[in-house]
Amino acid sequence: MEHRHEGHRARLRERFEATGAEGFSDHELLELILTYVIVQKDTNDLAHLLIDSFGSLQGVLDAEKEELARIEGVGPKAAFLLKLLPAFSRRYYEQKTESCLKLITPDETIPFFAARMIDRENECVYAAYLDQNKRLIQCGLLYEGNAHMVEISAGRLLKTALRLNSRYVVLAHNHFNHALPSVQDVAATTFIQKKLKEVGITLLDHIVLCGSEGSSMIKTGHLTLEE
Repeated sequence: MEHRHEGHRARLRERFEATGAEGFSDHELLELILTYVIVQKDTNDLAHLLIDSFGSLQGVLDAEKEELARIEGVGPKAAFLLKLLPAFSRRYYEQKTESCLKLITPDETIPFFAARMIDRENECVYAAYLDQNKRLIQCGLLYEGNAHMVEISAGRLLKTALRLNSRYVVLAHNHFNHALPSVQDVAATTFIQKKLKEVGITLLDHIVLCGSEGSSMIKTGHLTLEE
């Protein structure tokens, strides 16, 4: 039985090397991942069970550790690995997108910030600080709220922008039900824009995200660029 499992696993790995993820269904990708922590059991049935229980591969990776542990066959190592994957992916895409950035258009800024929202369970505000050529100096989490709201204030943003000698700033925050700014978002952003302008810093945009979808306050007309 163990020999049969190992032969199947070897074929999975060979097929992935040949086709990449495009040649795999969600449950097959999950099955392959689980082989690295479940060494003596067939992981195919468990992968199907996880997908059926949580609805999708994303649902499995978004599930709480306690929810995963309730699934028969998921031990502590497997639950840990499944929770590690989104955090690992976020770090990878953060670094990948930082390497090529001039944050000028929504086409550049939306995927840049969307990568930073992977696996976030609360609404978060990120700020990207740019030099006079609009090249990224630094990007960081500014505030974290709860699942329904996050407050945005100017104090910490101004302090960091001045310390970094930033000339431009781009803000982004996430919603869980839509990618459009609320009335409160617009009011807070307008206030922050005014405070930044007082010290010679331009707010280039504020991106609102929901998953991989995003909207630019400049593009939607909720914010007017003032350079």
